[in-house]
This record gives sequence, structure tokens and C-alpha cells, in this order.
Amino acid sequence: MNIALLKMTGSDAVAVFLRAAEGMEPKIARAFIQAIETIRVRIPAEKIALLLERRDYTSLENAFSGHFTSTEWQPYGQAIQQAVIAGTKATSETQGIVNGAQEDFEIRVGLNPRLEQFALTMTSTRIREIDQTTRDTIRQVIQSGTTAGDDPFAIARRIRGSIGLTQRQEAAVNNYERMLRALDPAVLERKLRDRRSDPTVARAISNDKALTDAQVRSLVDRYRDRYVKYRANVIGRTESIRAVQGAQWELFQDMINKGQIDARQVRRTWITTNDGHVRDAHVQIPSMNPRGVGQAETFSSPLGPILYPGDPSALAANTIQCRCAVFARIISRGLLPSSPGAVVAPPPPPPRPVPSAPPPAPVISDAERRRRVWANKTPDERLNVAPAFMETDPARMAIIEKLGDLKGGVKFVDSGAWHDGTALQIAMSNRDTASQDYQSTMRHEYGHHIDAVIDKYFLAKEGAPQTLVENYGWVASRRALSAIAEDAKDLEASLIRTAPTGWTTTPQQAAPGAAQRVDEARQKLRDDLGLEDRYSAATAYAKLEAEFTKRGLDFKEAQKVVPDIGLEPGLSPDNSRETFRAARNAVDFLVSYDQRDHWTLLTQLSLCERGSYLVGLSDSIGAATLQDIGYNFGHEQAYYKRFLTVSNSANLLGKRSDFTYKSASREYGVGTSAQLFANWFEAWTSGNATQYAVFVRFFPRTAKAFEAMVEGALK
Repeated sequence: MNIALLKMTGSDAVAVFLRAAEGMEPKIARAFIQAIETIRVRIPAEKIALLLERRDYTSLENAFSGHFTSTEWQPYGQAIQQAVIAGTKATSETQGIVNGAQEDFEIRVGLNPRLEQFALTMTSTRIREIDQTTRDTIRQVIQSGTTAGDDPFAIARRIRGSIGLTQRQEAAVNNYERMLRALDPAVLERKLRDRRSDPTVARAISNDKALTDAQVRSLVDRYRDRYVKYRANVIGRTESIRAVQGAQWELFQDMINKGQIDARQVRRTWITTNDGHVRDAHVQIPSMNPRGVGQAETFSSPLGPILYPGDPSALAANTIQCRCAVFARIISRGLLPSSPGAVVAPPPPPPRPVPSAPPPAPVISDAERRRRVWANKTPDERLNVAPAFMETDPARMAIIEKLGDLKGGVKFVDSGAWHDGTALQIAMSNRDTASQDYQSTMRHEYGHHIDAVIDKYFLAKEGAPQTLVENYGWVASRRALSAIAEDAKDLEASLIRTAPTGWTTTPQQAAPGAAQRVDEARQKLRDDLGLEDRYSAATAYAKLEAEFTKRGLDFKEAQKVVPDIGLEPGLSPDNSRETFRAARNAVDFLVSYDQRDHWTLLTQLSLCERGSYLVGLSDSIGAATLQDIGYNFGHEQAYYKRFLTVSNSANLLGKRSDFTYKSASREYGVGTSAQLFANWFEAWTSGNATQYAVFVRFFPRTAKAFEAMVEGALK
């Protein structure tokens, strides 16, 4: 077929591909919802409850998993195939010959064996991911339900409703239910709520009259369904772009394999929508690849290499909900340098020498410095570890660049997360590298890795035998045990309420006078800001940023650490109830920071849902006090006692004090220091300076000791 010259610009091309993707987006989303609803119907609550009563959790997971390889997903696979066909049509519509030359080659609109396999792989990959997400979410629902003492039928009902949601989304649904039952006014700010029920909920809050169980169940069911629809839309948007753009690449590759065109003829250019909603990393791609790339080349980006928008081999953070496009054109064979009839332009005249000052030293961007850290690592590390450090201060990545070779890579498992010091491997059950939960967990486990690797350097410096240095599996952080013990004393002295804990039978008691001291500080700051009632909230809120700056904290970063201190996006400070609530919470955060009031911070201000910025702080407080003070996250007390036993029997260098530290009330073992180091490392490399400042505030001696260890290893 002779292809006529098309006068099409890059913006024209991106519009064609986006129309093709947007046309398929709702079809893929509907197919996802249809599959989820079918699976829910086919597994009755009675069967789930029976398996729960038997504690046969494996059979329960498999009961759902069996439906991820069956006919329920045929419409989804068909929608993906249609999106691939739409991609071939868009490729045909945007294709022409560069520089006006015309040749015979054929672009078929439709499926061929290669494109069919591409669509099948896309479908099976997505189904496997949803299957694993479902298993993870089921475990989470079972754990939270059994911990709360719910009956099997209540848990079964939640399990059926959670199908299609991630762990983080299901946690958000549980939080919504908690807020409804607590008559928390903030429940009326949830974006996915059913606004038709706002008057009913508002009356219950105003009258301080609890909603009935039936009302709560109805509201939660609708909220959960809206979350499933939200996830379906995200999948629809991401997969439609992936199918349409992937089809273009696969189509050209098929033509190359068949000899219809030469691979050197294909020139691909990255085009953004340029509408103000493009992610920063993708705005930079055109300038990072000014001449485009060939068929087999990837585009360089701040988030790593990417073949095309939606490329499944790229980082999830580089692809999810992307709306860019690749404009690919075919250069005439006659213009290729190796062709006999090639037109070769005469070389330009040499430039006239002009005296000039020496060029300034090149400025290396933070993104480029991060890229260089991972350039010499394995593909596994670049794909599964690097996403957790995209916001890390490059100066703090020197320890990763020098010592952080994770020789065993990342292994994905059914549940949990841990670091294997012997294999130098990290195990992860979460596979969503773009999620906050994955990234914070990966930084934590990588902290365990760095802790173990640094210890080898310290052992060698201390004169340990070479065999001990090579095979030793403990941690450098044990050298900070005395600092941890001192910080633990301060934690106990600042406890303002009896600490609720699920790990010990006798919770730590409040420190004498601590509550009064915190209340007085809170009232003083409210008075200083003029925060008396909702009518003065706007003025107080406007002054808060200065209060954060005074303490060396960033107000916007702090809103990520504790979201309830910030206003909803687009909500200007006024005299509303929302502004008053946010201002009071911000004051409570500042006072908690000043007074080291961890009780208010972790129980009143932060729910510490999995993946939140303060999970590590909660875990650290439990570790430092051997769970005498325990909040939402952390190992059980028995975990640390086990490490105490191990550390007491260790005598590697004849210095038993290296492994345990005795205070007046307890003995600290290496399990304690290892948890503290991992949580410190997670905060230190998170890219959120305020999160790290909060950690340092509660663990000043420990943080100083750990920073010294890293500096010592680098030197």
C-alpha cells in the first residue's frame, strides 16, 4: 500500500492516540467491575464464614483465586484486545513518510499473532496482579476483623466487599467506618462518600446520636463500591494507554521482523499533552531525548528508562495514568546513510574560533545523581528497589551507592516483608512499587540491609577474624544501644496517658504531671495564635506556617506526615468548621513535637494506617521500650525477648557489652537496635525532612549515633 504524506504535527498525533485510549478507557473499567461483581456473587458469605470458623485461610484465599483464571475475565481480555486494535488504527492514522519520500509498505489495522500475544500478556499480567492484591487484602481484613473480635459473618461480608481493592484502599474504607461510628465531622469531607446521605450524617453529628448499624453498613457498602469504581477507572486509564501505545511499538516491530521496513527507519518522539496536568518527570522527557529514539531504544526519563507511555517494564510511578503519546514516523530507506542513493548533505564549514571564557562546570540535577546511584546496580534493584528512593536526598544515597549491593535482589512472597542477611535479599508481599506502603516498607527493609553490611566494616576495623567478617550476620546498630536506652527514658517521661498496647498485659502508666504540662503548652499556643473558636480560625491558620518554620519544619511536608492538619486542596482558609478543626490539629501537632507527646501524635492525630509516614515512629517506640509503650505497629514483646536470649549467648569478640545494654529497668538486645535503625533509615531517606525531624525529636541520641555510623562507614 502506498502511504501518502500526512501533514501531522506532534500535537495532532497525541490527540489521535488519546482519543483512541479515552474511547477504550470506560470499556476496560466496566469489564473490571463486571468481573469483580461476578466473583462476589459466586462466593456466598456462608462459605466464607465457614472457612473462617475452621481457620482454613488458605482455602479461603484459593476460593477467590480460582476465579482469576476463569471466564469472569473474558470481557476484560476482550476489552484489552479492542484497545490494541484501536492502537493499530491510531498508528495508521498518524503515519506518513518523513521528508516527502514515498515507499510501499503496509500498516494493517487489526490483530496479528504478535499483537494477539501482546494483548494476552497484558490481560494475564493484570489478572495475576489483581489476584495477588486480593490475597493481600483478604489477609488484612481477616487480621483486622479477628483483632476486633468480629463474628465470622461480619468478616465474611467485609471480605466479599473488599474484592477489587488494594490493602491501602480497604484500610481507607475501615477508617471511614470508624469515623462514622465516632461521629467524626471529618467524615463529611471524604471525597468518595455518597453525598446524598450528608444530611443524615450531619444530623447525627449535630445531635451526638449514633448512627444505627444498618445505616453504617449501608454507607460503608456504598463507599467501598465507589472505591472499586475509582480503582477501575485508574486501571482503565492506565491500561488503555498501555494497549494503544504498546500496539504501535509491537506493530512496527512485527514489520521489522518481516522485513517490510528497516529498524533504522523508525524514529520515535515523546509528546506530552501540555495541559498543565503532565507529571514533572514526563515534562522533561522531550528535552532529555531531543532527537527522539529508535525502535529498540528507550526514552531517558528522571524515573528511569521507558519504551513508551504505559511500558510494563518501566517503574509504576512512570506509567500509572500517563496521558502522553509517542509520535513514530518512518524515514525513507533512501535517506539512510548506508543506502546507495542516500542524499548526504555537505559538511558545514568549520566554526570561526571565538575567544571565550572557560565553560562553567556542568550542573548535575538531583534526578541525574539518583540515576547514577542505580546505574551500576542490577536490573532487579533498578526495578524494585529504586522506586522507594525517588525522593531521597542524593547526598544520603552515597551509602547505597558504596555499600548497598543487594546481591540476592527482591523476592516476592505471599505475605509479610523481611530482610535476609545471609542471602542479602529482601522479601516483599506488596508488589505495587508506586504505592507509599511499598516504598516505605522497602526503605525499612533496605535499612536492615545497610545495618548488616556496615557491621562488616566495623568488625574488620575492630580486628575481627576474616572468617567472622565474611560470615557474620548481626548488625552495626547494636553500638547505639546505650543511646536507645536513654531515649527510651525520655519517652516514658513524656507519656501523658496510660499507653494502650496489644503486646503486654500491664500498659505503661502516664508520667506524673506530663498531661498537665502538655495541656498548658497547648492552651498557650492557642492563645498566642488567637485560636479561640471557629470564627478566629482563619487568622490562626494563616499564622501556623510561621510556627512550623520557627521549629525548622515544613508545613506542607507536615501535612503529608499528619494529613488532618491540612485543608482540602482548593479550600481557602475561612471561618469554616473545617478550618477550625485543621488549625486545632496543627496546634496539637506542634505541641506534641515540642513536648515529645507521642501519645497524642500517634493516637489522636495519626491513625498510622499502613504506609503512613508515622508507622516507623510507632514501631520505634515499641522497640525502644520493649513494648511497655505500644501503639498500632511493632513486633510483639516476645520478639525482643528472643533476641535478648540470642544476644546473651553471643561473644564474638569477647566483648559481651557490644551486644546488650542493661539499664535500671530492662536489658536491650540487638532486635531493638535493628528495628530502630531500619525505621531511622526509612525516615532519613524518605525525602520528607519533617518526617525525619519528628523521628529525631523523639530519638535525638539514637539518630545522632546512627548518622555517625553511616558517616564512619563512608569514610
